[in-house]
Amino acid sequence: MASEQEDNKVIIPSDDTFVKSVAGHIRSCAAGSSEPAHMYVETAGGVHSPTLSGTTQLDAYRPLFLPTILVGDSKLGGISSTIASYEALQLRGYIVDSILLFKDDYYRNWEYLTSYFAERGVSVSAFDPPPPRETENQKDVDATENYYQSLVPESQEGGLFGVLHTLDERHRQRIAELESMPQRTLDTVWWPFVQHGLVKDPQDVNVIDSATGDFFTVFTGHKVVREAIVEPALDLEQVLRRLEEVDVALGERLECLLWVCGGRGARKRRDDAASEGPGAEEGGDSLRAHGRQE
Repeated sequence: MASEQEDNKVIIPSDDTFVKSVAGHIRSCAAGSSEPAHMYVETAGGVHSPTLSGTTQLDAYRPLFLPTILVGDSKLGGISSTIASYEALQLRGYIVDSILLFKDDYYRNWEYLTSYFAERGVSVSAFDPPPPRETENQKDVDATENYYQSLVPESQEGGLFGVLHTLDERHRQRIAELESMPQRTLDTVWWPFVQHGLVKDPQDVNVIDSATGDFFTVFTGHKVVREAIVEPALDLEQVLRRLEEVDVALGERLECLLWVCGGRGARKRRDDAASEGPGAEEGGDSLRAHGRQE
């Protein structure tokens, strides 16, 4: 997404605008497809390369929680950089479904990476690099076309079709795990007030597919029939900000709920209250203690 220019002033899109734009495009393409299809969002640079706002791509894309294909490095130092990128993705909760890289017969990074990631349940696929560029334009076009054809043979076996099969299988496994999670939860987990009969069926169990910061994505496929089986949940911190514009007192009461849930806004307000003096701090502590008891 390019930055906009208004009155000679460059307007850089926020991370929220960036994510909503990507999500909107994905939904638009999905709505226009009558059959199941693949959608790929290609990033630019490495996992820590910044977006226009300065946020690293890892953090900017995280609310979308897209299954990830990591492109590894086949050159000197590529083993280390590929593993480091994978670990950075793991730390932020990404699901890495596959790793792709070119073959380099000198360094042979793909051999080590294949065995390394096999222990972690991630498939690695290595492909021959593109042919050298020809001086004559037509020869270069023909060589490039032949190379691409070798990656996607007409038989639809081998090449990139093996990667597609792996991605499809990982997707089916993920959906099956989400669909079975409510019943598995009822079979193994107990939580307060369940003895009152309020939680009886799988439909009564809320399944959180992903959580980052104050953003939650919940699985709804076991409750209602919709085209999308995961959807965003309520952003409590955003609700708090809106309520405070209407009623400060109500906003303070809701603050204790955010603090219990670990919201960043509540922690910031707690620090602000402490800096305002003993009176403000005591009042805030009393309110938050009440929230914890509830």
